[in-house]
Amino acid sequence: MYGKNVGLISAVIVFVLVSPAPYLLMTANLISLIFNISIIPALVISLVLSLIYLIKGGFRSNVYVDVFQFFVMFVGFILIVIFSGIQFGTFDFLSSSLPHNHLEITGGMSPTFLIVWFLIALWTFADPGFHQRCYAAKKGNIAMKGILISIIFWALFDFLTTTTGLFAKGVLPDLTDPVLAFPLFAEKVLPAGIKGIFYAALFATILSTQISFLFLSGTTIGRDFIYRVVSLSETKPDIQIANAEARLKYYTIIGLIISGILAAILAYLIPSVIQIWYTIGSLFIPGIILPVISAYYPKLRVSSTIISIEMIAAFHSSTIWYFLRSEFSNVSILNEVEPMLIGLLFALLIHLAGIFFRK
Repeated sequence: MYGKNVGLISAVIVFVLVSPAPYLLMTANLISLIFNISIIPALVISLVLSLIYLIKGGFRSNVYVDVFQFFVMFVGFILIVIFSGIQFGTFDFLSSSLPHNHLEITGGMSPTFLIVWFLIALWTFADPGFHQRCYAAKKGNIAMKGILISIIFWALFDFLTTTTGLFAKGVLPDLTDPVLAFPLFAEKVLPAGIKGIFYAALFATILSTQISFLFLSGTTIGRDFIYRVVSLSETKPDIQIANAEARLKYYTIIGLIISGILAAILAYLIPSVIQIWYTIGSLFIPGIILPVISAYYPKLRVSSTIISIEMIAAFHSSTIWYFLRSEFSNVSILNEVEPMLIGLLFALLIHLAGIFFRK
């Protein structure tokens, strides 16, 4: 909608947003726990498992595996919630064993912190996987029904994982590494056999997203970077057209390998899933939300130059505040202003100015 330059800037942002790093880290932690190996070989195993069938089958294998993993993850978490309720009771146990703020709606967090995580959920609309799945549907109304049904299952699954997390906190209050809460809780509450199903559910939950994100980031490198650069330098257009599909597949495989290695490095350098999500979301979402929304609604569209300025300014402003924020630790009002809010404010002001000058 906004031309090649904006497309290239957005491709950089999208590549970071769909990094499979947090999911590689979660899978590696599970592998490390089960097989008692260090995190580096666990990261390598996690990456190789994902790459094997993506390189072989691409988007089709991604979809088929997702369908299978959907059933596995629901069965596993339904079983652990049932066994937890039978063994420990329900609300009475949770209310007596959990910190008070764990059963509050806010969880003891500040309003601005909650707003930021609400805005991080806007990631969905900037996630190319969302658009890719919708575009793959036979008809628009099928995609719409799919979205509505998915939201219902999404809410149900969040209920199951949150309930399991509350039980885990109540039973294992002094756990030093929260990433291991689910597997260690399963060791305590589930019998043999059922425990295996739950471990499969954990892997299915993480791998389904890890593989989707790895495919998207690999496609971004292969299609938006390598393929575009090679196509621009191509001097024989007839050869370019004849070999376009084969070459695109080849570049996508290269992209998968590059994005996988970069994600593994990021997972090793930032060994916190929440921190990876928070950092990536805070810095990169402000620059992509309004451009994506305006691409769908002509009345909100601005010039390509304005969009470019908006994307770059939103990223830089949120990044600068991300590092400067600690300098104002003594000023409570400023310290509570999240980097994402600064980025979104800059993006909104520039976009509104673009609409005003266009009119």
